[in-house]
Amino acid sequence: NKAGLQRMLSQRIARNFLMIGAGVDAQNAQKDLDNNLAIFEQNLSELQDYSKSKELKTQLSKVEQLWFSYRVKAISKPTKELAVEVLSLSEELLAASEEMVALIQKTSAVQQAKLVNTSGRQRMLSQRIAKSYLAMYWGINYPKADQELNNAMQSYESGLNTLENDSLTTADIKQTLFKVRAQWDFAKSGFKRSEEGKFVPFVIVRTS
Repeated sequence: NKAGLQRMLSQRIARNFLMIGAGVDAQNAQKDLDNNLAIFEQNLSELQDYSKSKELKTQLSKVEQLWFSYRVKAISKPTKELAVEVLSLSEELLAASEEMVALIQKTSAVQQAKLVNTSGRQRMLSQRIAKSYLAMYWGINYPKADQELNNAMQSYESGLNTLENDSLTTADIKQTLFKVRAQWDFAKSGFKRSEEGKFVPFVIVRTS
């Protein structure tokens, strides 16, 4: 779960950076960004203490090196040019963090580990969706934003279906997933408006 949280934070940090630059609830985004950076640092330290295998230690070292570069960019004054670098680094850090989660899941003997990974990935995708949407809204020269948004939306839909239909999903979880589904359907109506050139960044940020 903590390793999965790092995936989400890689995307949320970029999302907050873009919110500040685009003037979308910038004051709260700055507070959230500061908090995200602190949590990522703390989790990285805890994961390093947790890791036992050489393979996981090596992967964590890769994550750490990317993190050092990413955090410097993330605390800088947002510009559209710098945003391209932040977006690119957020993708690299996400990929490295994904591999880290996969290694931890592989060594876990807990049956629910796969579902924890899937639900944690949904958490990441919600922020990836918001990040890509904001990149398009702010007019960043990042041609992959549209495709990344579409891919993230498809993955989110697939993950939600998996969680809703898995045999380990309890009645309480199903009730919460019902609320998630309602929010997701609402968010999708906002994405349809962006196809018409009408962006609703505050709605998407709040819903995600």
